Amino acid sequence: MRITLVLISLFSFFIGLAQSDALLLKAEQLDTEDIREESATIFNQKIISASRSLQELSDFPFTIYVITKQEIEEKGYNTLVDALKWIPGIRVSQPGSGFEGETFTMRGLHGNTYAKILINGMPIRPYPTRGMPIGAQLPIREAERIEVIFGPVAALYGSDAAAGVINIITRQSERPLYTQANISIGANGYSSIHALFGGKLGRGNKIFKYNIYGSTTSFDTRNIFQDTAYLYNPDNYDIDQHYLESPNYRSNGVGSILPSLNETPHLSRLGGVDFSFQNFSLSAQRMYRRDHSAIGLNPAAISYNNPNNFIAETIDNV
Repeated sequence: MRITLVLISLFSFFIGLAQSDALLLKAEQLDTEDIREESATIFNQKIISASRSLQELSDFPFTIYVITKQEIEEKGYNTLVDALKWIPGIRVSQPGSGFEGETFTMRGLHGNTYAKILINGMPIRPYPTRGMPIGAQLPIREAERIEVIFGPVAALYGSDAAAGVINIITRQSERPLYTQANISIGANGYSSIHALFGGKLGRGNKIFKYNIYGSTTSFDTRNIFQDTAYLYNPDNYDIDQHYLESPNYRSNGVGSILPSLNETPHLSRLGGVDFSFQNFSLSAQRMYRRDHSAIGLNPAAISYNNPNNFIAETIDNV
């Protein structure tokens, strides 16, 4: 009888310890105060795009999102669409198409066409093009922040800002010399190199600020060939089978109507400079993007067989 009482007492004691440990675990969990503190930090961010003067984010009636350099570094954003796809109201397509590269919509409007994309407040889309082609040729890794403003801002930026404005603010330093470099490698021949060199010299009202940056990103192919029996079956697009009469069409085997699918390489390059001295400033960028021309198009119209079929553009902005 005594042994039974001792065992019951020990069992009750250990149950009490287990319950006590469970109560201690609850005290270590995060609560709403932690979320509020982080949100307050972001909300006090100063932006320049909404009024072309530096003001608090809370002063504007627009829907505005700020993507900080910490988020860019932690999540490894490499293209503008990488960063935009996490914002509510934005839908993206990666890889998009060969003509426009990666594409996105802002509240239903085609962002490549109707959103104004800026680097340090200066528009970069050439006027002859219908939309801004997007790859890894924009200074995302070199950005201090990316300001995203929803809604028409035509009064400030023109009629091509019907969907909103996206302003990429490159990193500046108060030090005499500042350097930053990022190197990434991965599968399918992926490699990405980003470098930034800048600083500030002088005193008083004779201060010279400089910023030089560049990047190159390339890979051999994209993993886009999914559901090949349906998406890449030309019969689903051309019921008359005119593509079989084309000398440029290549099937994936004798007697097969499915196209031959090959590598879809990508290459992006960027070079840019920013200089300022007193009331004088100079900003210049050269951006290059190259994608396979068949991406996003009917396989009966353009061949996926040759990886050397590409569309490319060079954009110089000064």
